Amino acid sequence: VDVDVEDGVEDSVGNPLTSTESPSSLLFQPYRAIGYVASEIPFDVQVKGNDYFVTTVIGDSFQVYNCKKLHLVFVGHVGRGRGKIQAIACSGNVTFAAAKNLIIAKKRDKDIRVLEGHEDRIHTLLPFGESVISIDDSNVLNVFHVPTGEIQCTIDDLSKAMFKITSILHPSTYLNKILLGSKQGTLQLWNIRTRKLVYSFKGWNDGITALAQSPVVDIVAIGTESGHVHVYNLKFDEELVCFHHDGGVITSLSFRTDGQPILASSNARGTIAIWDLESRKLCSVINAHKRLVASIQFLHSKPLLLSSSQDNSLKMWAFDTPDGSGRLLKSREGHSAPPTKIRYYGDSGYDIISSGADKSLRYICTIQDQRSTEFSQGKLAHLARVKNRSITSFMLPSITDFDAVSTRERDWSNVVTCHQDRLTINTWSYKDKALAEMELRPPKQAGSKKKHEDASMTVTESFRKHPSASCLSMSLCGNFVVVGYSNGRVQRFNLQSGRSRACYSKNKYENAHKDVVMGVAIDSANTFVASVSKDGFLKCWTFRGKLRYSANMKTPILKSSMNKNNNIMAIGGADFVIRLFDLEAKKVVRAFTGHEGRITDMAWSPDGRWLITSSIDLSIRVWDVPSGRMLSWFSTPQPATSIAFSPSGEYLATSHVDQVGVFLWANRSLFANVSHRFYSREDLETSNPPLVPLSVSGGVLSEHYDSEEDVMDYLKAFIIDESTKVVNEEELTFKSPHQLSEELVTLSSLASSRWVNLSKLDVIRERNKPKEAPKMPERAPFFLQATKGLNPEFKPMFDPLSQKENASSSASSHIVNFSKIGTLTKFQQTLLECNETGDFAQLLDVIAGMGISAVDSEIRSLDGSVDSLQFEAMLNFFIETLVSRANFEICQAHANLFLTVHMDELQQHAELQPQIQELQKQLRETWTTLDGMFQHALCMINYFKNPKL
Repeated sequence: VDVDVEDGVEDSVGNPLTSTESPSSLLFQPYRAIGYVASEIPFDVQVKGNDYFVTTVIGDSFQVYNCKKLHLVFVGHVGRGRGKIQAIACSGNVTFAAAKNLIIAKKRDKDIRVLEGHEDRIHTLLPFGESVISIDDSNVLNVFHVPTGEIQCTIDDLSKAMFKITSILHPSTYLNKILLGSKQGTLQLWNIRTRKLVYSFKGWNDGITALAQSPVVDIVAIGTESGHVHVYNLKFDEELVCFHHDGGVITSLSFRTDGQPILASSNARGTIAIWDLESRKLCSVINAHKRLVASIQFLHSKPLLLSSSQDNSLKMWAFDTPDGSGRLLKSREGHSAPPTKIRYYGDSGYDIISSGADKSLRYICTIQDQRSTEFSQGKLAHLARVKNRSITSFMLPSITDFDAVSTRERDWSNVVTCHQDRLTINTWSYKDKALAEMELRPPKQAGSKKKHEDASMTVTESFRKHPSASCLSMSLCGNFVVVGYSNGRVQRFNLQSGRSRACYSKNKYENAHKDVVMGVAIDSANTFVASVSKDGFLKCWTFRGKLRYSANMKTPILKSSMNKNNNIMAIGGADFVIRLFDLEAKKVVRAFTGHEGRITDMAWSPDGRWLITSSIDLSIRVWDVPSGRMLSWFSTPQPATSIAFSPSGEYLATSHVDQVGVFLWANRSLFANVSHRFYSREDLETSNPPLVPLSVSGGVLSEHYDSEEDVMDYLKAFIIDESTKVVNEEELTFKSPHQLSEELVTLSSLASSRWVNLSKLDVIRERNKPKEAPKMPERAPFFLQATKGLNPEFKPMFDPLSQKENASSSASSHIVNFSKIGTLTKFQQTLLECNETGDFAQLLDVIAGMGISAVDSEIRSLDGSVDSLQFEAMLNFFIETLVSRANFEICQAHANLFLTVHMDELQQHAELQPQIQELQKQLRETWTTLDGMFQHALCMINYFKNPKL
């Protein structure tokens, strides 16, 4: 069956809004970014007690890790409009962050001082007692006194052509002196208190890039652009030893301070060299990072080395082997290149699997950063060390698509990936976070009927000649995976055995499609398989491989996503239109227009009501499927490459171009009042989506907003316009009544523990009965005794007056005075009084203040041996409550206990038969009405869940 999709499908914007609709706020609010660890900005280490903390920089934010386990303990940011952090330094409890031409002194995330005085971007900071030294791009050095914010000293007479400052160091025991390194290769020793040049070192004709102080006084290490490391004696102005670290610029240097004569150097190739200063030779070279090493530092008096890199990683190396080489002790890593696809794993909403352009597959935990890890691809580090090559060269090609299902997590591999220009499908174990041995390769295809082929093949023909896997999808049962290939072939594999189980095609000589397969999907019951291709066709197959029907979309299909709850497939075409195709009705039921660029990804909400789409045009849009309208939209500075909706509906996760992290957006409809508005065609043509920044720490504060007006424009997206609101002032002060309608059954506000076990107290008491009788304590209890009830009061343990009265009364007479004993309890008195007035509200208040045991005792103590007045009042209470349909569950629980305990006594009073019959009638009518309401609600829910609506 061929289905030809008509061009005239009604789009998403339709008619203009009516006057009763108010402007909508944003549905998604920036929450936080995950997957960021470090950047190209050098970190700083500080000691607090016995613990070490390292501070790294990510954009306009800084992150603090505890070196004991590299746990993230704090995230802070510099503030709105201040730009990205260019340098970081720590001193005591204060963190200094340089952003643009400002230095922000922060105590945790609170600004305690903003130091101003530079006119250019600051690139270096150095704490110096109560001062901080800063250097900017204009070659100006300032010394700020932090408590007052004043500039103590300024060195601005150094020519950039003669002495361009690149690094700074405070030599140990050199009072008020700093050592400056230059791009020209010379060094200068300055006294910042007197602002005088103390000494100038000749140096080398090689730009200085790093300086480090050794444990020995007067000895420093100097790194240069050519890869040389000079160990220099400042006092005698002489070089002690020189090393050469292959790989380019020396980025950082550090000495061990635990008594071992070891110097470590890092370079731009990501390697760390370990030098033995006694033997003056190279000990080992560590392939530590994939990209430039930003900073390295040995922890004080420990054989531990910290290193960070541009590859978004922070690692700790331990030097405890006999040969002096380092081993990786612990690490925190993220994607070193932007993620290409992200998907939530399982139903918890806390686990994300992501693939990136760095050839890695990673697991990201949204609640515990330390659980995040990379899926292992084998002993790549050993191969790289043996063959002296980079780890990246041994990794699998970049992942183009992946899928994961948690159903068979403990049985066999439950993550599958297809790779760039690779025919084979790789399987992974989520439980082990590692690559599995099984690979899925399609069987050889039968020969084509064509005997001759053109020598000059097009790109499409090349894909058909040398096919590769282009997309895949797993079944919800976790047993099967369907794979689409670049030559139009669609194949199904069994994940347990790894064998091919079906080939989807009309015959053995043809493929499923004539062009690259861009998407495949399996329904939740494994009854059919859907595939889409660049040839513009959507095809639906039986699970065994027979074609059911095909639909021509009349445009190349580039992206697809199927909602397995209602079997509706969202299709993104080359014309930037998103079509919703009902696979059961065999027709397009919705078409969404508005994007001005290629659709990059689509995600369904858990209930299937919303479809979220992202595009190259920088926008992310939320479409309401039942109404066929756009519900919300916003734009980001970089286009989103992938989006995923959490199974719980709490967060939207996005990845973006040039961003190595994953951004989480909170669904505001779950915790705030969001006024939904459907956008018309005129709204989309005359307005732009609000720009929302990509901030690591979440919130509004970001460098993308440089003025107060920009921030207010962003916040307006969350506020309903007062001029177009339809709610009047009276409605604003409206309070919900105690009972919305007499036709509805209203429950009480009492906790379920106050009534649910009322009829089971005997069983509970018997089960909790102590095995041994309680014994009288030898001494007075430590805690004061309290009266029984929900509002206990302390009993006086020693009251001389009461003891005296009791003694006198007991001495005078042993006869009980019945005048001082009430014949009715408060519950019984209130019950009889309410029965006379016909209003039982006061009785409900008394019950609300009693515990479950007290209520049980009161109902059991009702007496009908003399007269039936108490029984009649109790029956009237139940009847009146059922008629009003309020406090429904309280009435049912109490009536159950009352009838169970006093049924025999009620039968002895013939005058109570009318009340008993009326109670029976009210109980039957109430339950019949309630059952009808339940059935009506279930019917409406099933009706609106119909995918054809």
